[in-house]
Amino acid sequence: MMFIPLLLFIMVIYFLFRNSDFSRNHNPTTNDRSPLDILKQRYAEGTLSQDEFLRMREELSKKN
Repeated sequence: MMFIPLLLFIMVIYFLFRNSDFSRNHNPTTNDRSPLDILKQRYAEGTLSQDEFLRMREELSKKN
């Protein structure tokens, strides 16, 4: 009798983690964001200096 609830519990856990929306981080992925958005985020995180940010932003504006 103890086997059935255990099996149901394991199945529920399996289906929760199998669902990509549950296991995926809910931040926008790189496919959902523009290159400028990614650049702004990198600048906000501090991985780019102001000079790098401005230069890259200018390059992006030339491509569009």
